[in-house]
Amino acid sequence: MTDEERQRLMDFIVEQSAKNPVDIEKLLNRAPIAARQASEEEIETRRKLDRDMERLERALKRIVEPNARERQRKNEEDKRWREFEEQSRKRWAEISTFAAASDQKLQALIDDIRNDRAKRES
Repeated sequence: MTDEERQRLMDFIVEQSAKNPVDIEKLLNRAPIAARQASEEEIETRRKLDRDMERLERALKRIVEPNARERQRKNEEDKRWREFEEQSRKRWAEISTFAAASDQKLQALIDDIRNDRAKRES
């Protein structure tokens, strides 16, 4: 903005204020009331936001920092689960070994039956 434009703007403002001194006075009187209302609304909004933020913080603390009982319960549960997994793997290995032996015996039986049939047919 040039100096000339700035001067014209100032002249316009002075001219308008001279024309409407009552309107300007009314606006000036209303401004503090509106500002107070806005600040009261702002304060109330901030209170609500603070309350909501505190609720969120408490909930996050419960999630992130479980109490000692909960930690102990979780550790015991994890221990039981690890023991279960270990026992399951051992049992699966036993079953697999047993199944392999059973498969061999079954295959041997099938072979014997085929051999017997072959001998009978010959």
